[in-house]
Amino acid sequence: MCFRNKVKVWDPLKVLFQGKEKFNNYIVVVLNTPIIANGKESLLLNLWNNACMRVTVDGGTLCWFSWLKSNNIDETCINPPDYLTGDLDSIPENYLKKVEQRYPQLEIIKTMDQDETDFTKSLRVIQSKISESNIDVPIIIVLGDSSGRIDQIMANVNTLFKAKTIVPNSSVYLLGSDSFSWLLSEGYHKISIPVSLSRSKTWCSLVPIGSSSIATTTGLKWNLNSDVLEFGKMVSTSNTYSGDPVVTVLNSAPLLWSMGILPLVGNSKEQQTEDSVNVI
Repeated sequence: MCFRNKVKVWDPLKVLFQGKEKFNNYIVVVLNTPIIANGKESLLLNLWNNACMRVTVDGGTLCWFSWLKSNNIDETCINPPDYLTGDLDSIPENYLKKVEQRYPQLEIIKTMDQDETDFTKSLRVIQSKISESNIDVPIIIVLGDSSGRIDQIMANVNTLFKAKTIVPNSSVYLLGSDSFSWLLSEGYHKISIPVSLSRSKTWCSLVPIGSSSIATTTGLKWNLNSDVLEFGKMVSTSNTYSGDPVVTVLNSAPLLWSMGILPLVGNSKEQQTEDSVNVI
């Protein structure tokens, strides 16, 4: 594998846990799964409000506004969604009408192709809006917890694969209640690890999806050395960090990287400052 001369650097957590430096060149997407904040209420609100585009996908609209209501958050104090997409089979018609009346500027885009998930179709809408506006949006963060259904989990991972061609200039990340996940295409990667995650030995994983991958890593407690990751053989789950500020991954085929983030929630200002220094 001769990929070391071309490094892909990953530091997406700086968008989730913004300090003094603010980022807004990203898009937030809410899927049709219950939102479990686990203490991340202010994080999710900041993530939503600071985004340059906000999209709710079908029943994700109901999930988002239900979450706001359950946390006594006044809808008038946050930015409204920009687009509502999907085949609209998971949102009651009377509720949809209320949303339309409340947010007249909201553009509702019905996507009826039953050969693709609403998540996949939302990315196609997003790419069309990016192209129309001629803007650069390198990050798309998707709120979508595990939902208790393994078929939906696998469908979301499949969309990560399809995203490489649908939104070729944007990286798509899945944000769950205690996880942050994205696809590492074949190549050489450097992932910035906040100090608090290393210190707490928070979990992380590298999972091969679709095909086997030869992988070499540094920065993990259990590193790989040209090991073959493959279902039916070995996968790297329940791993953690060695204490290095960066994890490197050299892989011959795509791998799903996932990391726990709970220790970052509720950090003191001192911890956040310390984490913010930990960049590549």
